[in-house]
Amino acid sequence: AGKTNVFETVAAAGGKFESKLLHVIDQKSDGTQSGSSTTGSFLTRTLNTVSTNEITSASLSSNQISLPAGTYYIQAYVPHYESDICQGQWYNTTDSSVTLVGHAWYGAASIGGHGCNWIIGRFTIDDTKVFEIQQQFGSAKANNGMGVECSYGVVENYTDVQLWQM
Repeated sequence: AGKTNVFETVAAAGGKFESKLLHVIDQKSDGTQSGSSTTGSFLTRTLNTVSTNEITSASLSSNQISLPAGTYYIQAYVPHYESDICQGQWYNTTDSSVTLVGHAWYGAASIGGHGCNWIIGRFTIDDTKVFEIQQQFGSAKANNGMGVECSYGVVENYTDVQLWQM
């Protein structure tokens, strides 16, 4: 009771779900831009790399995450660049419904504004469901509107989703 984040919840559970993590990322090679943002509707974010999968029957395919029945806690980081207003959501494609809405953010296109939408919360599903991260932008930005590349000689990580089965 009164736990507000996954780290406190893990500690309080006494190790009951600390090894039930699915961590997926939009990972691109060094110097590769994130992709173009457009306006008018929610876009599906790329998810192409499984970093950790300790959840039996969970999987990643074509930017979508399949999860078995259960209760989950999600922390997702969804970057943007020069988007003006921006918001992300955790979308249940199986049921065509929004499960969680992320934080709204403003990153002024006129001054190179950047930031991220966080999608954080807990949800329960009673059967296997397929989800994706979606994001909507107030301004379109070609090539790197979904996050700015660093070109530091290592991979570029953009959208980052961590799910714990509780």
